[in-house]
Amino acid sequence: VHHFYSLQGVCKPGDSDKKGFSKLVVKLRTEFNKHGFYLSAAVSAVISKIDTYYEPTILQNNLHWLGLMAYDFHVAGDKTVGLTAPFFQYGNEDPTFNVKAAVEGWLAKGVSPDKLVLGVPMYGVSYTLADKTKNTIGSPANGPGFQKRALFYNEVRTRNYIVISQL
Repeated sequence: VHHFYSLQGVCKPGDSDKKGFSKLVVKLRTEFNKHGFYLSAAVSAVISKIDTYYEPTILQNNLHWLGLMAYDFHVAGDKTVGLTAPFFQYGNEDPTFNVKAAVEGWLAKGVSPDKLVLGVPMYGVSYTLADKTKNTIGSPANGPGFQKRALFYNEVRTRNYIVISQL
């Protein structure tokens, strides 16, 4: 039986939680080494959060790999239509708000490429367009589409959704 615990949403920005997380990682690695276990962590892909929530050198030295959560850059509740995991900067988007920038951000902080595992979304989101004639990336949205949740590949494939693919 495997038990997984999540601290997501529990940590607050600042040195106290950041240092506490680092101490936890170091202690876990010490104990895991005794049993030959691997230690990994899922980390944010938002570059501005790296220094706020993490000590990259500690993670580099104590984790076997870092799972880069390179998704949910945009969610169905956004006020404009956006890509869940844009690979590059799109249009007027923040240049740090994409997969390429996230990977480069962690590498710039000293995490080696062989430790980064890229998390890829296998789902999409739908939006309720504010104006049905404006249906491209960046168009105004009034919130989530009728599903009000992520759409998995089999749902997108088997239903008659309008897929925005003008990249």
